[in-house]
Amino acid sequence: MRIIKSNTLRYEAFHKTLPSIQKAGTTAAVFGDRQFVGEEELPGVAGKGYDVLIKILSFIKNIRNISDRISLVDNLRDILTNLLNSKESNIFLFNEEQSSFEPISPNVSSRAKYFINNAFNSGTLNGIYNTGKHRIILDSLVYNIDGTKSFYLIIPFSGRIKSKGLLLVLLSHTLNENSSEINLIKICLEMLLSRLELITKKEELKKTYGELQLFRSKLSNDFKLSAIGELTTGIVEDILSPMQVIQSSTEFLRSDNSSKDDNVLDTINVQVKKVKNVISRLVNFANTGDIKNKIYPCSINNLINDFYLMFNSSLKNANYECVLDLENNIPPLLTNENYINQILTNIFHLIKAGNNKAGGILIQTRSMNEKVTVTFLSTDYFEELRTDSEDRMHDISLKIVKNIMLQHEGGIAYESDNSKGTIIKLSFPLKRKIVR
Repeated sequence: MRIIKSNTLRYEAFHKTLPSIQKAGTTAAVFGDRQFVGEEELPGVAGKGYDVLIKILSFIKNIRNISDRISLVDNLRDILTNLLNSKESNIFLFNEEQSSFEPISPNVSSRAKYFINNAFNSGTLNGIYNTGKHRIILDSLVYNIDGTKSFYLIIPFSGRIKSKGLLLVLLSHTLNENSSEINLIKICLEMLLSRLELITKKEELKKTYGELQLFRSKLSNDFKLSAIGELTTGIVEDILSPMQVIQSSTEFLRSDNSSKDDNVLDTINVQVKKVKNVISRLVNFANTGDIKNKIYPCSINNLINDFYLMFNSSLKNANYECVLDLENNIPPLLTNENYINQILTNIFHLIKAGNNKAGGILIQTRSMNEKVTVTFLSTDYFEELRTDSEDRMHDISLKIVKNIMLQHEGGIAYESDNSKGTIIKLSFPLKRKIVR
C-alpha cells in the first residue's frame, strides 16, 4: 500500500513505477522479480510433459479413424519410437493352434519372432502371464558395435482379443520397473487394445453376416433338393414298373419254344438288374426317413464305396478317374451317413467345378493314433486351396465341410500346388464327447 501525501487528483499508476523488461523473441514480461508468460509460451514452460501430451492426443486422434490391425500397430510403433527412441515394437497374439505367437504387423524382425517363441517354449512367458506384470529381459545374443546392449520389454495381456497377447518393445537401454516411461507405454497399449477389440468385433460381425448369407443361399437350394428327394420314390416306382414288365417278358419269351436266342434274353436281364441296382442306390441316397437324423456307428469305408458306385459313372463321363485305397478293418465312426455323404458331395463338387481336363483322384483311408483319416489326392490344382490363400474358406462347399468336421470334433487340412496337385485331409477322432 502507498500513502499519497500530495495532490491525489493526478498520480502515477503503480505498475508504471515498476521496471518493465521485454525479452527478445518472446511475449513474456518481467515485473520486478516475477515473470509472466503468454499462452504461446506454454510449451516452453510445460517442457517435455507438454510435448508428450500432444503426441498422445495425436496418437488417439489417428487410431480413431483406423479400421485395420496392421495400421493400428504401426501407429503404436511410431509413437513409441518418437517418445522412447525404441528400435522396434509389435503386438503378438497366440495363434489358434496355441503353438506360437504371431505378430499382427508384418514389419517385424526375425530376431524378435525367434526371441518371443523361444521365451514361450522355455516357459518364460508362462511366468510373466502368471504374475500379470511386465518384464524387461536382456537380449544376451545381440551386442551393438559400440558395446551397448538391447533389452526387450514384454507387457502381457489376455482376454481382450479372444486369446493371449503381448506387446514387445525393443530398447537400447533398460528402464526402472515403475518408471514413467513404462506407465506411458501401458497407456498407449490400453488405448490401442480398446480400438483393436472394436475392430475384431466388427470383423467377427462381418464374417457372421457373410456366413449367414452363404448358408441362406445353401438352405434355399436345399429346399429344392429336398423336394426332389421326396419325389424320387414316386419317380423310381414309375421306372421300376416298366423294368419289371421287361424282365417278365424276357422270362415269357424264354419259356416259348419258338425263341432260341437265350443269349439276347440273358443280356436283357443283366441290363435290367443294373438299372435296378442304380435306382436302389439312388433311393437310399435320397431317403429322408427319421433314421437319417440319428447318430450311430458307421463304416467309413462302406459309405465311401457306396458314394463311389453312385458317382463313378459321372466322373468317367467327365474323363476323370477315381481310385480307392481303403484300409481294412477301419474302426466305425460315430456319425450320420448324411454327414459323410454331404462331405463327399461337396469335395467332389469342388473337384468337378474346377476341372476342365482329364485327371484323377485317389481316396485313401487310414487308422492310427486313435484317429481315422480320409485323404483325397487330386492331380489338379485349385486356386482357392493354395497354401498362401487368405480366403481359403471363402467357398461355400469348403465352409460346409469345415462345419461338419467341427461337429465331429475333427479337422480338415488342405494344400494345393500347381506342380504337385491338391491334398485334402479329413481327420475323425475315435474318442468323442457324449453326444447330446
